[in-house]
Amino acid sequence: DYDKAIESHEESLRIKQERQDTNGIAKSYNNLSIIYTRKGNYPRALDLQFQNLALRRSAPNQMETANTYVNIGNIYWRQKNYEEALKYYHLGLDIFQPLNHKKGIAEATINIGGVLFEQNHFSKALEYFETSLQLNKELGNKLGLAMAYFNLGRIELKLENYDTANWKTSAVWPNLWKHWESCI
Repeated sequence: DYDKAIESHEESLRIKQERQDTNGIAKSYNNLSIIYTRKGNYPRALDLQFQNLALRRSAPNQMETANTYVNIGNIYWRQKNYEEALKYYHLGLDIFQPLNHKKGIAEATINIGGVLFEQNHFSKALEYFETSLQLNKELGNKLGLAMAYFNLGRIELKLENYDTANWKTSAVWPNLWKHWESCI
């Protein structure tokens, strides 16, 4: 129930504000933003993420700032505002890269590839998906691998390379199954 979740997170936010817990406040903004995104209330979700971003920028943890940029990109992507989505994904990527944060780079690049795919820029999307694939292999991230293979397969289908598409999409299922087993 989204309304109960919002109520609980707003109460948590109020307590964190009373305690002047800046990190906790930022987390509450993020959690509320996720709920509003799922409800389809994108303006409210973005407002909360920008409040989160203002707090994250003033803190020394660059990783949280990068994650917030990616979260903002996700909301713009859902709205099909591809230029803004790409802008925020690249802002996150620009922080992750010098930190050599492979997981963040892998997530940002797969999202950039996804937006480029939606814009029919298949060759550019392919580069980003391949980067994400390589990083997820290095990390042993089965879910990330599955997502990368799936997206690479989608590009091959669009390009009508059916044999290659079949090979790439068939690599999805074992990786998803391994991820699923680890969640049980």
